[in-house]
Amino acid sequence: MMSDLGNDISYLHCVAHQRRAGAPRSTRTKGAFHPGVKLESERMLHSLKRHILSTGDAVKRIEADCVAVRKGELEIYFGIDGDIDQLVLPSLKRAKRKDELWRTTCFELFIDDDDTYWEYNFSPSTEWAAYRFNGYRHGQQAETKASVLHSEIHKGAKRLMMQIIAAFSPCRGIKRESFRLGLSAVIEQTNGCRS
Repeated sequence: MMSDLGNDISYLHCVAHQRRAGAPRSTRTKGAFHPGVKLESERMLHSLKRHILSTGDAVKRIEADCVAVRKGELEIYFGIDGDIDQLVLPSLKRAKRKDELWRTTCFELFIDDDDTYWEYNFSPSTEWAAYRFNGYRHGQQAETKASVLHSEIHKGAKRLMMQIIAAFSPCRGIKRESFRLGLSAVIEQTNGCRS
């Protein structure tokens, strides 16, 4: 299910390689940028791969990471390097649930547990969405046991960073040895290019 995402969804700019829980991670960088939350002292970043159909040129690199920080809570991090002014970035809003965030620039987290998978969408506006599916793009339902506790955006001319702390109750029942994570980004540029 998760391994097919990169081949079938043309709007994805990048798709991270899938890994099983406990598999080794690579690049290391220090800390998180929310001082009130105690997180792991090191962040292990994954460079996302550009989708084969991507035509955008504003983004040079996207890095992402997801770690469990407390039982039922995930810290998700995304960093974009490139010409940030060429990206369509929704204006900052109050963090709340909203559908169809994937239609413009947003970040995504997929959690796959064999027969079921969950999709989170995180907008740079701090709006978010969470869904549960009982098959590949089948049986979509809003995931009511998910919420975003904190989201933070830092934007510069050449770098955009987003950190999210999400409460995800279904994680408590997932078997550690069987689940997979997928991290991706939808990128829309001011010239109309969307990948």
